[in-house]
Amino acid sequence: MKHIYKLTIFSFLVLFSSINFAQGSNTFILHKPFNNFYFYSIDIDNNGVVWAGARLLSADHNGLFKFENGAWTRFQFDNNIQDFAIGPNNNIWIGVLKYADVLNGFTFTKHQLPANLTVPNYNSISFFNVTVDINNNVWLTQHSNGSFNENENLFKFDGSNWTVYNKANSNFTIVNARSIVSDSKGNIWFSNVDSTNERVLVKYDGQNFKTITTQPAESPGFLWHTIFVDKNDHIWFANKFKYLVEYDGQKFSYFVPQNNSNFQTGDLWSVAVDGYGYKWIAADYGIYRIIGNTWTEWKYSDFGLPTQYPTTLGMDITVDRNNNIWIATNVGVLQFNPYGIVTDVEDENSVNIPKEFSLSQNYPNPFNPETAISYQLSAFSFVSLKVFDVLGREVATLVNEEKPAGTYTINFNAEGLSSGVYFYRLQVYTPERAGSFVQTKKLVFMK
Repeated sequence: MKHIYKLTIFSFLVLFSSINFAQGSNTFILHKPFNNFYFYSIDIDNNGVVWAGARLLSADHNGLFKFENGAWTRFQFDNNIQDFAIGPNNNIWIGVLKYADVLNGFTFTKHQLPANLTVPNYNSISFFNVTVDINNNVWLTQHSNGSFNENENLFKFDGSNWTVYNKANSNFTIVNARSIVSDSKGNIWFSNVDSTNERVLVKYDGQNFKTITTQPAESPGFLWHTIFVDKNDHIWFANKFKYLVEYDGQKFSYFVPQNNSNFQTGDLWSVAVDGYGYKWIAADYGIYRIIGNTWTEWKYSDFGLPTQYPTTLGMDITVDRNNNIWIATNVGVLQFNPYGIVTDVEDENSVNIPKEFSLSQNYPNPFNPETAISYQLSAFSFVSLKVFDVLGREVATLVNEEKPAGTYTINFNAEGLSSGVYFYRLQVYTPERAGSFVQTKKLVFMK
């Protein structure tokens, strides 16, 4: 049964719906569209449009929110949006009480769970997490209290028909299923509770359910968005020990915060991967970037947000095509880029990310006393640029820090040095790539 109704739509410029904190080169913005601040979920569609789902606080603070071309639009919705999924055609799917709602353009269509479907406790069923697979099937987990004695279900909707999976018809017990995702092959992955009351990672390949985990370290967290699938179909999630886990289809790898006692992360809510392949986690107390096994922390206090737990919670995280990080929190939508927010496609093009690492010849050459040295980075890296004399002695350090991908130019002033031949060497270390890039060129200082 379908119900179609028009939405009330509101829109105005981001100037009136955001708080812009200037730190460094515009590294973060806290958005509070239409004075709404309690967000559960966030994602980005194929056109680069940001979508955020809000908790129902009042009629003036609910709904699904869209950020496009610097402006927010609100689609009023009468339930909490704890999770939503974006389909291949950019439709937005939301699960609520016995309904799967889809936003197509400016209209919501409700698809009701059929009353004649054999499902225990039909009248009390509500949906929790949602994903859309490669065939445009919508998958929904059932909201529950986590008791193992409950006969729970996993649901699939193909646009016309509903299918229910439970112990009775699939010989697999669904209990407190959460954080459901689909990979590029159409496999469904979710977090479930097994007969020992432990949370486990489950894969459904279209024929059979298979529990993948064998030990507690391989157990996904109990929170809503902890499972993420990357472009290589590797599964990433935070576990109950509060560190990051990767499953590549064969084995598990673990990424534990260094100086663990100094990282008071709290619960890890959500995982995302940026365009460089670096991992990002939204947690109770802050945001964490993982490169290799090196963790970097930005506490919510760094953004001027409330710091007393549980005042600020990062509930969901995603990355846009400009590698800006977006976090759904209970104090607003936080947009963050440690190297300065890229605000639109024009900005992205102006960055003109190189395809490879390279070091250019200095200009002018010979020079007196200044010359410019340019280099290119194809990924976020640690960069060392130094100048040496003909005996190999270091005479200047021009760069010795982390840099995002891009093209850089730095001036070298040789005042105080003797005339002659010198060499400048670029060393680039990128943790997730084997080895490092090294290139050396000659420059001539002529007084």
